[in-house]
Amino acid sequence: MTALLVDHSHVRGHATGIERYAIDQFSQAALPDHEVIEVKASSIIDMIRVQQIGLPFRVLRDRPALALFPGFPPSPLALAVLGKRAIVFVHDLFALERWGELNMKAKFYTSPQFWLAIKTARSFLVNSAYTRERLRTVCRADAEIGLYRAVIDDRFGLSGLERPAAWSPDRALRFVTVGTVEPRKNNPGAIAIVRALNSNGIKAQLDVIGRVGWGDHSYIEAARDIATFHGFLPEEEGRALISSADFYLCASHDEGLGLPLLEVQHGGLPVIAPDRAPFTETMRAGALLVDVSKPEDAAAAIAGALQTPGRLAQLSGEAAINVARWNSDALSDRAAFRTLMERAGVSRRNA
Repeated sequence: MTALLVDHSHVRGHATGIERYAIDQFSQAALPDHEVIEVKASSIIDMIRVQQIGLPFRVLRDRPALALFPGFPPSPLALAVLGKRAIVFVHDLFALERWGELNMKAKFYTSPQFWLAIKTARSFLVNSAYTRERLRTVCRADAEIGLYRAVIDDRFGLSGLERPAAWSPDRALRFVTVGTVEPRKNNPGAIAIVRALNSNGIKAQLDVIGRVGWGDHSYIEAARDIATFHGFLPEEEGRALISSADFYLCASHDEGLGLPLLEVQHGGLPVIAPDRAPFTETMRAGALLVDVSKPEDAAAAIAGALQTPGRLAQLSGEAAINVARWNSDALSDRAAFRTLMERAGVSRRNA
């Protein structure tokens, strides 16, 4: 039997970000037609052992058709053993382009291996056309780069929930954002937009859902008057906050995709996002695209939407249409990946 080995060594405890992506898109449950083996680890030390030694030696022993790395990049030994059969999933180029913002573990463990993989690997999958274009500028000229957009499930359970009553000046405008609190997410930019709204007479509040990661978080204390940092929340609490919001606010400096922006659209939640790639690729409808580097201008655009009759209802309706459009494209990517596995000889289950 030949199988697709998927590196799930980084998947432990609360699954967020790239861990959840690995589970949702590259697991036996996500790819039920083929033999998929999830290679796991029980601790950080065990994860390093699996990534550096365990998985490459398993490849030598089992000779699988393919090995996929949807989280951490493959180790040098894995690249040497697998060659073109090592498929590196690239979420973004953050580890190369914003090295100074990484924590020490990422700088000295993940980033060097990521650089080696980008420069030597011959098979990649990416989460957006935007990431594919950027990867093409730094990888080998003969590398194959496949598009594998995520199928966006309603993980927050928002579909069918009643939207908040139409906003009126007598209540605070509610914003929510989801993700690890780290420099790339640009929470200070989101706070600046909310503060600009308040300064212009529109009372507004921001709820931030996500654990605190690396970087400077000194701005949090100064923003307590308009922003609440909740940390990781259980499912029900997170759903309640998201479903009560008027907008999802993303001010990120960069993303490979921007997964939560699409996820909240299942509930018809309008999105505010930066007016640049990849957000222009992801948010073709159901969103206000603004210049987040100019908080006063962004606040004016939001105020204009609030003051235009029917505009929020229109954005809410477009949001559900947009995520359905995205999922249609993503399903075609998944079908193409199944074809790739067929060509590579990955066994079919119950065949």
